[in-house]
Amino acid sequence: MNFVDCLLGDSTAVVDCSFYSSTRVEKGKVYTFKNMSARQNRDQLWVNWSRFAQVKEVDTDVGEVNMKVNISRRAVS
Repeated sequence: MNFVDCLLGDSTAVVDCSFYSSTRVEKGKVYTFKNMSARQNRDQLWVNWSRFAQVKEVDTDVGEVNMKVNISRRAVS
């Protein structure tokens, strides 16, 4: 299991994120998150595993990632 510290994003925004993953996560790839929950802790999103959690690489085009809106920077401490 690896601890991942990354930036997640799609066409709407990006967010700083941390989570554990048994899947090797690579920059620029698209992943699905199943059976996981997320909560905001100050300026970062924490993704928490459940018993049946999965992170899988998928062959999906998310289009252009909107780097102009970082939700983490807008967080209320």
